[in-house]
Amino acid sequence: MQVASSGVTIETMGEFNEQEFTIGDPSLFLEYLRKTIYSNPPKAICQELISNARDAHREVGKSDKPVLVSFPNKFNPTWSVRDWGPGIDPKRMVEVFTKFGNSTKRGNDKNATDDGSLQTGGFGIGAKTPWAYTDTFTICTRAMEGDNLVERTYHAIIAENRKNKLIEMDGSMRIIDLNDPNIPDEDKSTGTTITVPVKEEDFNDFKSYTIRVCKFWDVRPELKGCDPLPEWPEVTDKFFGNGWKIVTETGGYGQGYYYGNRPYAIIDGIPYPLDTGAIKNMTDEMSRLCRAGVHLFFNVNEISVALSRESIQYDDPTQERILKALNDAVEEIKVELSSKMKDADTLWDAILLWNDIKSTFEGGSIVNSIIWTAPDGTEIPVTDNQIKGFSWSNSGIRGYEMVQGYDGITRLKSKKSSSFRAIKDIIFAFNDDGTVQPSRLKIETLFDNNPDIKKIFVFSPPDSNELQQWKDKNHLDYMNPTLLSTVEKKKKKRVNRGDGSRKSVTKVYKFIPSSNRGRWQGAWGSTEMDLKQEDGVFVEFERNGAVGWTDSNIESIKEICELDELYAIPTRFLNKKGDNWISLEEKMKEKYDELLKTVKLEDAATASKYRDYTINSKLSYLSQDLFNRVQPLLDDDDCILGQWIKASEEIQYLIEKVAKTRILTLAGYLRISYSDIGKKHPIDGLYEKYKDSYPLINAMDSYSFRNVGTDLAPEIAIYVNGKGV
Repeated sequence: MQVASSGVTIETMGEFNEQEFTIGDPSLFLEYLRKTIYSNPPKAICQELISNARDAHREVGKSDKPVLVSFPNKFNPTWSVRDWGPGIDPKRMVEVFTKFGNSTKRGNDKNATDDGSLQTGGFGIGAKTPWAYTDTFTICTRAMEGDNLVERTYHAIIAENRKNKLIEMDGSMRIIDLNDPNIPDEDKSTGTTITVPVKEEDFNDFKSYTIRVCKFWDVRPELKGCDPLPEWPEVTDKFFGNGWKIVTETGGYGQGYYYGNRPYAIIDGIPYPLDTGAIKNMTDEMSRLCRAGVHLFFNVNEISVALSRESIQYDDPTQERILKALNDAVEEIKVELSSKMKDADTLWDAILLWNDIKSTFEGGSIVNSIIWTAPDGTEIPVTDNQIKGFSWSNSGIRGYEMVQGYDGITRLKSKKSSSFRAIKDIIFAFNDDGTVQPSRLKIETLFDNNPDIKKIFVFSPPDSNELQQWKDKNHLDYMNPTLLSTVEKKKKKRVNRGDGSRKSVTKVYKFIPSSNRGRWQGAWGSTEMDLKQEDGVFVEFERNGAVGWTDSNIESIKEICELDELYAIPTRFLNKKGDNWISLEEKMKEKYDELLKTVKLEDAATASKYRDYTINSKLSYLSQDLFNRVQPLLDDDDCILGQWIKASEEIQYLIEKVAKTRILTLAGYLRISYSDIGKKHPIDGLYEKYKDSYPLINAMDSYSFRNVGTDLAPEIAIYVNGKGV
């Protein structure tokens, strides 16, 4: 990598005393450097050492040969990477490997092996990354020294005085006999193996980061050392162009370490997460591209990276290059999308095609709009195109659909709409008949002629000088809407009785029980009836529903009165009904009188009048069952509590008896009062006497009777019996 230089030239006049900055205590500086430069040492080790091994292969023309990574295990807790590059001879080891800042990968460095544009790195610190994690690691290297292939082994350590040292092991040097048949061929080549001891709790991290760092490489490392070996993810291109991709990843080891649709800059195969917040002047479409998880590919030296090479350095030139790459990708997507729009003959067709592209084509969600060129050469931006009405108060738009009623009859329904979106299964029509409302018979004709259409939206233009402005805004001339003046009215069928006379039908509504309604269906479904000839039970109906009734009340009454059908007749049609119709109020009165034959009016009156005087009602946090257990424990059955228990049982019995007929419910709807019917019951006044006689029980609340772990009936009986002494 070519490291940029400031290139500053200083011109002076006269004599000046100059001093260069130096490092006073290198060991202190190196200690600080190794402990603070890397935020994630395991990842840095994997990235830097594997990249160095790959660069060593490039240096000797072995780019197609994978390097070898060995993972730690309990028997050999070390991570290592091996290459078959040039090796490191003693001179190179001293002048490059042991010195921070020296590199073979900078074109302006005396030790450079290339011009700095082909290899990863260049800061001269990558080979030392193991010191950010451990105090020692091993380098075994084979290099040509003269005519001999020599293997040497070194230990890199941090001594007690914090000095970094490289120690060649005694007796480790050996000259490899290239003719020895007992030596494997792969060991008769130059190369280097770096081995790093790993803590057991970090085994999985080294596996995961190896996969993460190298997953975009054309030649991925060979893996060994553990069972099972981690799998490489399958990276599939969803959408791609010149220097960018949107990919999906499936399978692979350590997927939890990946970031879904996070954008990346890929520099020489190394992924760097893009911090979009650090990039100025991003457009909305660039942001969408980043949210889609775009991967931008850069060559070495195109953008700057931090000293640790863990992240991108967002200097101005780097931001400019990233913005240019994003913009080029967006423009490339637009060109691709525009080519897909060329078959659209009208703007309406273009919108439908655009919506289809957005749902099936990866790039469709990235750009805000695309240009459609009309046959006359006019260029119009196509978005999802919500077609808005003329104004908020008078949109001019009405939507129509064919809806099947509860009776199975399909009828035309309409609703005013402020806007609509162009989708495949709708028709956009323009009411050019000059009428305020479009002809419903023409709308039905459109539905008959287009059975796959679900909705029709019709725009009826208001009488306004701003109409042309609205047309221009929505590009109506290029929409090519269906003109209602070209549509024939549907012929309405005549219904005969059979005797040759015409049947007069009126639109009414039939009640739909809640159990039979669809998710969005209301309580009333429209139907047609001959009000003169047919009959039934009815309620009066206006726009907001049945007059004087709620849907839940009607459902309850319909059940009590055992009605098969219940109809609602609009107020304006009540005069059309025949004499055989009966109102719901009349039907309820009939049912009430019928129930009185099985239930005494006096019992119904008593149950209604005293239902709120019982123990269950007054002491809702207790239960009648508790006091039923208290009753046999009382010394005096005729005490106040005993009287109240017996009286409550009597009223509760009447309530349950009357409830079976639901006569009280009908009485409530018919507004029948029982206050002046029946005799006074003994329960009247007992609650007040109970409060005065037993203040301790009365003072207890619901929490006093919960989770006590014992039956309170004996305790209450002891208290009541004691009060009687």
